[in-house]
Amino acid sequence: MSDPCSQPSGSITAGLRRSMLALSLAPFLAFFVITLTGAWVAQRHVAGLITGSMRKLELEIERHAIKDAELQIQARARDIAGEIEAILKTQRGVTMEQLQQSEVVQRVAVQRVGLSGYSCLYEAETGIMRFHPNAELVDKPLSLLAEKLPSFWKTFEPSLKGVETAGFYDWIEPDGRTSHKYMVMTPVGVPFAGKTLMVAATIYIDEFLAHPAFTRAQAAAIEREYSDFVERQVLLSVLTVCVILALTLVAIALLNGRAARRFVQPFRELLGAVEQFGKDPSRAGGPPPFLERQDEIGHLARTYDRMRLHIADQIRRLRQALVRLREMKAEIAESEERFRKAFEEASIGMTLVSPEGIVLDVNRAFCSILGYRPEELIGKPAVVITHPEELEERKRHIDDLLSGKRSSAQQVRRLIRRDGEIVWAQISSSLRRDEKGNPLHFISLVQDITEKKKAEDELLLSRFCIEKAATGIFRIADDGRILDVNEHACRMLGYERDELLQLTVLDVDPFYDVPEKFVEFRQRLSRDGAAVIQREIRRKDGTRIPVEIVVSFFVHEGQGFSYAFVSDVSDRLEAEAARRKLEAQLQQAQKMEAIGTLAGGVAHDFNNILAVIVGNANLLELSEGLAAADRNSVAQILAASARARELIKQILAFSRRGVQEKILVNLKPVVKETAQFLKSTLPSSIEVRQHIAADSPPLLADPTQMQQVLMNLCTNAAHAMEDSEAGTIEIRLEPARLTAQELRFQPDVEPGLFVHLTVADSGCGIPHEHRDRIFDPYFTTKPAGKGTGLGLAVVHGIVQHHGGFIRVESTPGKGTAFHIFLPAADSLAAQDTLPAPAASPLPRGSGIVLFVDDEPALVDMGAHMLAHLGYTPEPRTSPLEALAAFRANPEKFAAVVTDMTMPHMNGMSLARKILETRPDTPIVLCTGFSDKANEETAAAAGIRAFLHKPLTLADLAGALKGMLETKRPPVTTP
Repeated sequence: MSDPCSQPSGSITAGLRRSMLALSLAPFLAFFVITLTGAWVAQRHVAGLITGSMRKLELEIERHAIKDAELQIQARARDIAGEIEAILKTQRGVTMEQLQQSEVVQRVAVQRVGLSGYSCLYEAETGIMRFHPNAELVDKPLSLLAEKLPSFWKTFEPSLKGVETAGFYDWIEPDGRTSHKYMVMTPVGVPFAGKTLMVAATIYIDEFLAHPAFTRAQAAAIEREYSDFVERQVLLSVLTVCVILALTLVAIALLNGRAARRFVQPFRELLGAVEQFGKDPSRAGGPPPFLERQDEIGHLARTYDRMRLHIADQIRRLRQALVRLREMKAEIAESEERFRKAFEEASIGMTLVSPEGIVLDVNRAFCSILGYRPEELIGKPAVVITHPEELEERKRHIDDLLSGKRSSAQQVRRLIRRDGEIVWAQISSSLRRDEKGNPLHFISLVQDITEKKKAEDELLLSRFCIEKAATGIFRIADDGRILDVNEHACRMLGYERDELLQLTVLDVDPFYDVPEKFVEFRQRLSRDGAAVIQREIRRKDGTRIPVEIVVSFFVHEGQGFSYAFVSDVSDRLEAEAARRKLEAQLQQAQKMEAIGTLAGGVAHDFNNILAVIVGNANLLELSEGLAAADRNSVAQILAASARARELIKQILAFSRRGVQEKILVNLKPVVKETAQFLKSTLPSSIEVRQHIAADSPPLLADPTQMQQVLMNLCTNAAHAMEDSEAGTIEIRLEPARLTAQELRFQPDVEPGLFVHLTVADSGCGIPHEHRDRIFDPYFTTKPAGKGTGLGLAVVHGIVQHHGGFIRVESTPGKGTAFHIFLPAADSLAAQDTLPAPAASPLPRGSGIVLFVDDEPALVDMGAHMLAHLGYTPEPRTSPLEALAAFRANPEKFAAVVTDMTMPHMNGMSLARKILETRPDTPIVLCTGFSDKANEETAAAAGIRAFLHKPLTLADLAGALKGMLETKRPPVTTP
């Protein structure tokens, strides 16, 4: 059998030529007429039969091709509708906008159909297109195309009722061409938002008419070849056999009949075979006739047989594929059943989650972990059971799986139970993909590790507490090896952890100078179980620190070890030492307070003695006939008494019983007196120098405190030179004008004129490490018994109280200089305290004055002073006697002068009782203490004058004269 694909080796033309030559003996004319007639008949009739047969064959093939294409497109549309239905079942509650944003829905709704077609998704009732390859048609009603494409609208409009329909229509291409298309519209089984969604699948008709077009082209070629053949044969026969026209005509008639049988019958038989094959393409049947012929009919038969076998082979393959598909479905169903059973009965939690994060399925174990029912989780976003702080980490793992960076992910994260409790879970996830590599869903294995996590956290917390404890913790083996330590232990001893773990207790505890001591302690510890000991341990740098060790013994798995809690007690020991020192200082302060109390009493008694001296000296000074030498002696007595009076003020200030007032003070005499005092008290090896500027301004200050500042600084300077063979103390007093720039480190001090007092020495100097603490109370470098550490602290406090500041210059081994800057008094203050004018004659008066004091000497002196001033004194040494005398005759007394401190009744009480008897009685209250509060209390009680002891004649005369001559409110004399 020859190759059916080869071109025919023979032709109908050659066969006819041989037949006509065989009959060329017929008469020419008859042959010519018959030839012309036969040619016309052959050309018209036989060609018509061939053309009709070919047309029927083309139509049958085209009909079958269209039918098959319709079925394929319809099946494709239904498959897409099924996929959309499955997606909608998992996407309940979403809006159309959210659905349109889903890449999964977009891929399913818009697919390629065949080679030129596509699918789309629209709403049945509204005709609004929701998914379409052409973005310009999305969210627009297709009714807009009704006028422009009437055939399309006619096919499309019935589908708006939500029923399946199909049809052909004309479509205008972007270049203006009109093309023919076929479209199938089928509904989605699940409504969406109350509306029916329709899937439309369309394809160009030309795509599934390719085979009919090929058959039509072959038939047309045969027709053209046959027509050309007949025309050529007719002309050739007429020209070649004219001489035998009659025989030719007969031969032509015979040959035409033969040709009809030879050519038409094969086509009829081929048509019958085609029709039989078209009725049942699955049954290929036998091969068509005429395969052995080498002409065009044989070629056509072989072409049809090749097409028949190809179609039959495709059908066979489709059936085999269908069988395999059914087998695969059965295997998949069986596999899914096994998976479902394993999924549901697994003891570990399992979940299926879509790439969009929707829970597709969960098993019982997972529901048990979170306390949900399966229907409460399926279809919900997985983020609802994820702790908010874990969302970012979860997204990172999902992105890694989707991008293919990782094939699986292991993570520990927090989940939220239905009751709101937090569950720690170990999650192992992987991504399942389809044959094309598209993600299907995540499969996750979930294990509840909450208890394990709690145990780990408690272990970590315990370790953290040990590491961060403020006590050094050691774990020690039986043989003394250090097994573990915390951070505080490393810092305490100055070692790194690795270094300490290489040592033993004997390396850090000097007490165990021999191993036998540790063995003995270990035996005692194992017997007692615990011990508290005080030791000194050795640091890495060799220094030792005192510690308190609480050690406990344990046995674990037959192995003994101990825990030692080591506390540095250096601060505690220092605090105890400081406490003992403070106790000593308190005792010293109590001694000083007792001395101050004693000093106050001494000052009070001395004041009374001085009052007698001053009073008598005043009287003596006023005596007539007193010699000049005696008058000079009296003046010296009064001057010495004035200095004694100031000394008493200092003693009272020391005992804290006097008011420390700021008055206008010139420091020149203070510096001179202090320098003179130092020269007489310091060793001769120490030279005291003074430099006092003539223009040194006055300042508002307490003179006693200024002298105390100067004495404390000079005393410190002298102590600094105790070990020197010779030394110098230099005291300088000078004015200084400081600018804001010079006072930039003293923000509370205003620029201006200052009194600059400097005390410098050539002693040992102050070490740098002590310079920041020299003004701290009780800080001293002197040995016990040689200082309290209060001297410089007092100086610093006094200077600050007066609005000044101190600068210190010191060089160890060369000496120290203290520079004190105190604000100078302004001009107004200086004017207010100008010297009083020269003394005028003493004012005199008359009347009986009741003079009360518990000291007889003072009473006698007061009586003489009153008598000298013209008054009639009535002295009393008892306040009770004085009150009785006053009450006996209140109008008798012009005034009352009384002491403040007396037995049985003080002066304030006496004055109140006198005023109760006679409210307008002028009363003078005398006291040895300068107390502003007592003065104000006396004035408020109605006492007219307040005098300080020792009394002078001028003070007494002025107070009495002022009270008796005027009705002014009570006044207080200085």
